[in-house]
Amino acid sequence: MHDKKFLKHIDCLSAGCMIVFDKAYNFYSQFAQWTREDIFFVSRLKNNAKYEVVETFFEQELSDNQSGVTKVEHIHLRYKAEKTPKTLCLRKVTYRDEKNRIYQFMTNNWTISAEEVALIYKYRWSIELVFKKLKQNFQLHFFFRKRKRHKNASLGNAHCTFIADRLDAENRNRQSIFDRCGTDSDTFYE
Repeated sequence: MHDKKFLKHIDCLSAGCMIVFDKAYNFYSQFAQWTREDIFFVSRLKNNAKYEVVETFFEQELSDNQSGVTKVEHIHLRYKAEKTPKTLCLRKVTYRDEKNRIYQFMTNNWTISAEEVALIYKYRWSIELVFKKLKQNFQLHFFFRKRKRHKNASLGNAHCTFIADRLDAENRNRQSIFDRCGTDSDTFYE
């Protein structure tokens, strides 16, 4: 099964939750369904995405050594659902990192700040790096059990541990345990 088709099989999401994934998962009809259900998402916008800019909320030029949000826009993405043309209203956030790389994010959440959109995506990448480290340093049977529910619980526990540690580190102004273990925190959005 292709990854993007997998998205519609995620049935444990509830209103108010936030999911984050990379641009390979762009599936606009699924995004529209989640928007109707008040399920939020952050993803990177594909380079070839066709959209219409409805309004520019914010735009700034950054100096050569600055990183940050450069633009926030209200966009409309066109897609088809059951052969019927539809429109998805999203917020597009353009961000430039410290290495002058430009990233375009899309979200259906209109209440979090543009900086939070970029930070949420950064954490998604950090979680992937943690799993890469875990797979390199532990044999797979350390996490995986014979039963599927035990496998999911092990992975869920690893996710929760990572997120809780990152949040605790920020609240206490300390280095995260994952940073101390060698997770490449300089890598932002690869």
